[in-house]
Amino acid sequence: MCTGIHKSEGNKSHLVNTAWAMLALIEAGQAQKNPSPLHRAAMLFINSQMETGEFPHQEIRGVFNKNCTINYAAYRNIFPIWALAEDRNHVMLAPGKSSMETV
Repeated sequence: MCTGIHKSEGNKSHLVNTAWAMLALIEAGQAQKNPSPLHRAAMLFINSQMETGEFPHQEIRGVFNKNCTINYAAYRNIFPIWALAEDRNHVMLAPGKSSMETV
């Protein structure tokens, strides 16, 4: 049952949405143009990860069927790790980069 629309307050980053954006930017070739946004997103994930390896539960973002919000609990852990892996494979270890550039 839907209880209403939840709105987030402020200008706070949302980890799952940031991960989706990061995956799209990597696929679009952002690393070749300007990797800075990708580095900032990676640092957000690294600094947000808890000692257990999980990422914190955040408010629900997005609306389904114009009035319902859905929370997929695993998303908060899957998408940031996936984005970090893609960053490592396609940005940090990109062909033509020396090992000194990835530090």
